[in-house]
Amino acid sequence: MLPQRAALYLLDLNPVYHLLEIVRLPLLGMVPRAANWAVALGLALAGWCAALLLFGRFKRRIAYWL
Repeated sequence: MLPQRAALYLLDLNPVYHLLEIVRLPLLGMVPRAANWAVALGLALAGWCAALLLFGRFKRRIAYWL
């Protein structure tokens, strides 16, 4: 229902779109864009930073949670 131009902007803001494009485009015989790889790398770095912060804060309690 959205105009095509607005839909493209919303897709570019969705991080899952970029992850799916990295998998989908090679199956179609095309190469993913550099923006897709940049967003995926940014998500990976943000995830590692969040994991390191949470591990540093709760490392003494992890044994009790398992």
